[in-house]
Amino acid sequence: MIFNKINKQELHKIGFAAFFILVVLLSHAQNKFAQPNSVWGVITHDHDGIRGFRSIVTGDTTINGKSFSMISQWDRNVAVRNVDRKVYSLYLDDMDSTEHVLYDFNLALGDTIFLEDLSVASYVHVDSVLWIVNKIGSIQLYDKTFKKSIELFAPDYWCENNWMVWIEDVGSNWGPLPLYFSPQFENFYELSYFHIAGNCLYGNCLTDIKECTDVSNIMYFHSGKIHFKNIEKNMPLVIYDCMGNEVFRANTSNNVELDVSFLPSAIYYCTAEISSKLFTLKFRID
Repeated sequence: MIFNKINKQELHKIGFAAFFILVVLLSHAQNKFAQPNSVWGVITHDHDGIRGFRSIVTGDTTINGKSFSMISQWDRNVAVRNVDRKVYSLYLDDMDSTEHVLYDFNLALGDTIFLEDLSVASYVHVDSVLWIVNKIGSIQLYDKTFKKSIELFAPDYWCENNWMVWIEDVGSNWGPLPLYFSPQFENFYELSYFHIAGNCLYGNCLTDIKECTDVSNIMYFHSGKIHFKNIEKNMPLVIYDCMGNEVFRANTSNNVELDVSFLPSAIYYCTAEISSKLFTLKFRID
């Protein structure tokens, strides 16, 4: 009787463990990159100001017997597929496009990888770029789950934005398809949000996104206010949201600070033009 009782207890434990593992595996399978109902917001800073772009999964397709998800990004369409924590991509608008690695979450610290660069201006593949993994960590999403992050550096890349951060199942700091953005000098692109079926899971406040311009000697944000230093009187200021929509306009007048605590909780960008140069301050209202 005791033997049978122990067997039953052990069977219950084994059954529970198997069920738990199955749930974990299924949940991980559902959270692959570019799953249905995924939407990414990407913004760009340049001398013309801030603009917003939206990328979205538009469906599934089969190419050469392989299953892909299709992403519409800006003015192009890309197919992606997942295999063993790698993401492969294919440019659909180019009949001669070849499949290449977009992300590889099997990489370890110090590993190197050659990634194809695609110029926005020419829409053609150019030489492969060597990237080096210099940091591996994790990022907590808004739903409290953690995702692996990999920071890479390209020592020989031709532009000053020669770093990027990959976030598993989400994308990168340059957007869902980072190598389809080749930032020109003084331009800066970043992923502003990621949602699935209307649920926001990620905002760029969770990563150490670098600013396009050092504004610390012009203005800074603290305790719900933008504080100004060494600026012109009556200088116009414009505040944008993550999609590039104007939400507030003011001028500095004789004030040394601007109270923006009335804005809804989100990430914002305050722009100021000084001596024909645009300065942008990123700040967050909690």
